[in-house]
Amino acid sequence: MITAIGVDIVEVARIRHLMERYGSKFVSRVLGHEEMALLRTRRDAAQFVAGRFAAKEALIKAFGTYLTDRPAFPQIEILADGAGRPSVACRFPLSPALASVQMLVSISHEKSHAVAMAILSEEE
Repeated sequence: MITAIGVDIVEVARIRHLMERYGSKFVSRVLGHEEMALLRTRRDAAQFVAGRFAAKEALIKAFGTYLTDRPAFPQIEILADGAGRPSVACRFPLSPALASVQMLVSISHEKSHAVAMAILSEEE
């Protein structure tokens, strides 16, 4: 049963501007350690960061009442499972209510924008 959804869209040019202006300081405020390693293998750095930014915003929106405090972006990592699909790794203490929740994320990129949707679901 779906319990929550979240969606976010990010302009890639905005992320590119922030990366050019603040460099690794900005990137480290968005990405976790494993995501930083993935970023080093990418040619499309701004799109990659924009997609992760959108996914994390979508997840935080979906978490809604499950959270008492908003986690920092690096505490949520969007990695890839064995089939290349985005998977969520939370690096912050999860509330007991989130223990049985499945977190699904989808990210899509276009030249100018990245969009992400997060779905939280529980088995009935």
